[in-house]
Amino acid sequence: MGSIFISYRRSDSAFESGAIYDRLASHFGKHKVFKDIYAIPLGVDFAEYLDQAVSKCQVLLVIIGRTWLTTTEDDGTRRLGNPNDFVRIEVASALRRNIPVIPLLLYGVVMPKASDLPEELQPLARRNGAQVRPDPDFHQDMNKVIEGIEYYLKPSIRETVEGDHSGNNTPVVRPGKDKTRYEFRGKIYPKNQLVLAVVRQYLQDNPGTNFEALRQVFPDELHRSFGVVAPLAQAKAIRDKTGYKRHLIEDNEVLKTANGVSIAVCNQWGIGSIGNILSIAGVLGYEIKEIKG
Repeated sequence: MGSIFISYRRSDSAFESGAIYDRLASHFGKHKVFKDIYAIPLGVDFAEYLDQAVSKCQVLLVIIGRTWLTTTEDDGTRRLGNPNDFVRIEVASALRRNIPVIPLLLYGVVMPKASDLPEELQPLARRNGAQVRPDPDFHQDMNKVIEGIEYYLKPSIRETVEGDHSGNNTPVVRPGKDKTRYEFRGKIYPKNQLVLAVVRQYLQDNPGTNFEALRQVFPDELHRSFGVVAPLAQAKAIRDKTGYKRHLIEDNEVLKTANGVSIAVCNQWGIGSIGNILSIAGVLGYEIKEIKG
């Protein structure tokens, strides 16, 4: 899970939130910034799922545009007044855990008054926020936001490499290569093998799971290019067509569902996508420990 969680309302600030995400990802690295929960598995308590996701961040940004406070449901009631509103759940979870919450105010919007917020969100009114304006002020404003975020994050987001390719000794700051490994059930795994281990464990714990049910627990949106699992025949067809293995297809890596479908787990996991699997694992009650390289 990223160290920075971006909470936003799509109907209010989808475009602006995307620009903010891109700016933060270019500075901190994509693996440090989490913007979207692409899919909540069927049958999972979504409030618990969101709460688990927020619990893993070090700072939460709540992006407040012109309609953040006033957006309504189909029946005309205010969405923020609904205890099941995703934005409300995310912000309340951070406030409850004393995770730093930084409001980012768009288009000159002012901070909501405590009296305009549900009781569990009223502490938000006392959080010091920052204005984020469109160009030509956007990058200047985001520089200030980044400076504020860095105060809360642990060191080693980036590593310093001595010298550059021009032959001088000026320190050059480059993104540090992510060497994180993961401890799960007493074993240490790299990212790809961790995903395989989690899916295998789920099938062992739930032996009646068929292929379609498995894809509901590990939906394709968790890895937009190849999904999490695929029928073995499909995985081999991708390999034969492209010349590259995009799934774990060795005999000892292939899994089988209750309805007899042989499946392969995607092997294309990186720092930008593994957080989705860690979130699912947390909801399933699987404890995974990060081991920094």
